[in-house]
Amino acid sequence: MSMDYVVLLAAVGESLTLSTLTAHAQLQKAGWKLGPSVTEAQLDPQRAVFDETDQELRRVADLGAIVTQISDWTGIALEYHHDQVGGIYVLWGGSSGFLNVWIEISEPTFRATVNTPARLILYRAITDLALAFGAECGVGDVELGREPRSPHLLRADLIRDGQMPEAPHTRLYLTNELDTERPAWSGANTTTFHGLHLIETRPFMYFWSTNK
Repeated sequence: MSMDYVVLLAAVGESLTLSTLTAHAQLQKAGWKLGPSVTEAQLDPQRAVFDETDQELRRVADLGAIVTQISDWTGIALEYHHDQVGGIYVLWGGSSGFLNVWIEISEPTFRATVNTPARLILYRAITDLALAFGAECGVGDVELGREPRSPHLLRADLIRDGQMPEAPHTRLYLTNELDTERPAWSGANTTTFHGLHLIETRPFMYFWSTNK
């Protein structure tokens, strides 16, 4: 059974519709094509996770055409496809004064992508989404859950991992503050777009290149 690799971003604010339209425009410019439907997502109060609802808009050619229909949604889920990467599933939701974005990609697709130059297309999409939502930090890992996580807590996770002798081998990091003195970042590969740094640690690069 295939798992998903998930990148979680966090940002202060609640302007979900504007951020969504901005992100969509940036992804389109980079060659990402919108999937056939747009689905409402909401925070499930019992499980405390964002999940899709039954509200779905089909045959959507562009988000700008449905802006009035999604303006009161607290979460949006949709798919994008790029010819050189494959598909990604993006869910964004707002709660308690902050926004989260989950970027989900199947583990086999992620593994194939990070070992080729196409990873730069994926990484650019991640930073485009972060920029659109005002996110300054993010963490990627296998099967990250959809529990809302504030920017403060996500930043704390990143700082904690950076202080370890070695970061968890499956994790990818995004930050606007690159501190190369942190032990876990020693020997890391860094890709920068929009002033945001995606950090591939040595354990990360070794794991995804050898465990096939």
